[in-house]
Amino acid sequence: MNDLEKAKREAHDHIYEWYIKYNGIYGEKIYEINNNIDKMIVGLSSGSIGLTITFYDSIVDTNLDKCYAYLIKMSWMFFILAIILTLVNNRISIEALSNMKIKLKDGYEKAADQIAKNEMPNFPDISSKLSPIISWLNILSGLAFISGIGFSIIFAWLSF
Repeated sequence: MNDLEKAKREAHDHIYEWYIKYNGIYGEKIYEINNNIDKMIVGLSSGSIGLTITFYDSIVDTNLDKCYAYLIKMSWMFFILAIILTLVNNRISIEALSNMKIKLKDGYEKAADQIAKNEMPNFPDISSKLSPIISWLNILSGLAFISGIGFSIIFAWLSF
């Protein structure tokens, strides 16, 4: 094997290692982290709504100011908003990850072709145009969840 073929083989191996590394990261780790946070927000929001609705009659005294009832209803609204935003975010994240994996595979194939033609391989940009949307949905769903908790705490503080 001459020096040129050896260099091409090393470049190909480097590209392949890069592909495997990032394919694994985007394919498993990021989705796993988002999925766990999404499950937590949906589970806690659903549980909070279910718990307060179940005991609503015993919690809300008929003599309490109507404002107190609005506080718990506002918390329900924010919990439902958190659930909806989380579900939308999850769907968009799956789409973005799928697109990133396709870009990664195409980039690997293009780099392998460039190596075969004795050209310097270019590493592709595998970022997603959906990333800013996903970031904002994460922030908004977290804020909606925290707002739901906040209204629940205010309600409990004022009514007990």
